[in-house]
Amino acid sequence: MAINEKLKKAREHLGKNQKEMAALIGGGYRSWQGYEQGTSIPGGKVFEALAKLGFNTNWFFMDSVPMLQGTENQDAPVFIEQVLVDVIVAVETYFTQEKRYLPPEKKAQLISALYEMFSRSEEKKVNRAVVIRLAKLAS
Repeated sequence: MAINEKLKKAREHLGKNQKEMAALIGGGYRSWQGYEQGTSIPGGKVFEALAKLGFNTNWFFMDSVPMLQGTENQDAPVFIEQVLVDVIVAVETYFTQEKRYLPPEKKAQLISALYEMFSRSEEKKVNRAVVIRLAKLAS
């Protein structure tokens, strides 16, 4: 994404129109329009103001960093071992007790989906009733 597109995205993230954004950074409306259109390049004072608003100024130049300061690790998935263990145990217990078979690839997909669902929940706990219901659907 080009710098001008990122400047527009930053403005939209703040919920501002171009005039409001220009005032917020201490610049002119026409200057901000030029930045977003790609006809002007913002100077250091603009990026300093954006940093004060919480933007990671490196983001404007690199795609591999987060847009906001202090969010470097928020985009990275957090591995929760106990949730994965509980999902695997619940799935294996169900298939063993019910004497059902699911090919390894399908079982891995089921476990992955269940892990993703439960690891994103507030409680970070596995609901066995949900596991059984989805395992029945998968088999």
